[in-house]
Amino acid sequence: MSLRKSLAEWIASALELARVRLELLGSELEMASHHLLTALWWTGAALVVCTGGLGLICAAVILSLPQDRWAQGLIIMAALLIGIGLLLLRLAHQGVRQVARVFQLSQLELDLDQRLCRGETDRAAR
Repeated sequence: MSLRKSLAEWIASALELARVRLELLGSELEMASHHLLTALWWTGAALVVCTGGLGLICAAVILSLPQDRWAQGLIIMAALLIGIGLLLLRLAHQGVRQVARVFQLSQLELDLDQRLCRGETDRAAR
């Protein structure tokens, strides 16, 4: 009877551990999606404001040039804006990659819990 009771308790604790891990994963997914949506919203707002500001600055710079140099000024401003845009895209890509790292800690904890459930109580793994 004692073996059956111990086995039932072990199964119950394993199920409870799995339930807690699923809740943790769900809350981390919710938090990550909230961060992504907030970042996207602020990025969109920043792009609109920066585009307007850069457009006004470019217009002011080009209009301050003599009329025969407007085409050259326009080309230089376009190249500058494309370069800035590529740098901003690189920063955005790095930000998205950082969100993916949120799940690494959960994966490590889940692996440790699975080893413990299998009976692998290696203290070096902790």
